[in-house]
Amino acid sequence: MNANVTATIKRGYVPITDHLDKYKGRLSIVGSGPSLKKTYKDLSGDIMAINHSLKFLLKKKIVPKWAMIWDAAEICAEFAIPHPDITYLIGARCHPKVFERLKDCKVIVWHAGGDHNIAEFLSERDMKEPMVNGGSAGVTRAMYLGVALGYRSLHMYGGDSCYHKNKTHVNGSLVNEKDMMVSIGNDPPQFFRTTPEWCSQINEFRDIYSIFSHPDIRIDMEVHGDGMLGYMYELMKGKDEKGLLWLEDGTPHESNVPTEVYEGEVPDQLLEVSNYGTSTS
Repeated sequence: MNANVTATIKRGYVPITDHLDKYKGRLSIVGSGPSLKKTYKDLSGDIMAINHSLKFLLKKKIVPKWAMIWDAAEICAEFAIPHPDITYLIGARCHPKVFERLKDCKVIVWHAGGDHNIAEFLSERDMKEPMVNGGSAGVTRAMYLGVALGYRSLHMYGGDSCYHKNKTHVNGSLVNEKDMMVSIGNDPPQFFRTTPEWCSQINEFRDIYSIFSHPDIRIDMEVHGDGMLGYMYELMKGKDEKGLLWLEDGTPHESNVPTEVYEGEVPDQLLEVSNYGTSTS
């Protein structure tokens, strides 16, 4: 990641700074889950395509306002499909080949907070640029990115976090996915075929939901589709404290963490989320 960020700095870029808190209304955040085949017709407002969902949307003659790529792997260049009407939100940590494919496009660069030594890395170079925090997956990171841009109504599509009839992504996966079964809730439990990474995404979403739903922040959220993320959303929306992940043998999954729904006085770091799209999580 340091090598990629160094290459980005050397190349030069347009930073996200001038775009913070500039956009309003509804933002449709689009992941690559299989449910997108059913839900894409419901997209509205400004659209942010994450990774490979851009290919699917363009095939459906839908041109998103934004396309976001932030993973550091070289293979992510496959997601970088040039289009003159799209603004690309590219993480500074992305591989140079991503930037090469988008060299004639509108590209805005942002730094992923929480990455390795990114804070120290920028400080050593006296670079005072914002860092956008968030989850470890594209959809959960895009939620923070959307708030940083100014949106306060977030709608997630294709963020399934589970298999659908042996499929993991609407366009197929570029890597071999892991495979495990978990259940959510106890009354009765709902089982999902998923991966360890998606389990982490689900638990990250619980924390994000707790922060964004605070009455003094009021980020409206809705998850569309019938995947594991949508199921957890319904549990969180109903303040169901049983929304924990369990392995098929009945033992707790290691990613289980308490989910705190904040009440009372708002901590300073939560107000920072509302103002800048960053957090301490």
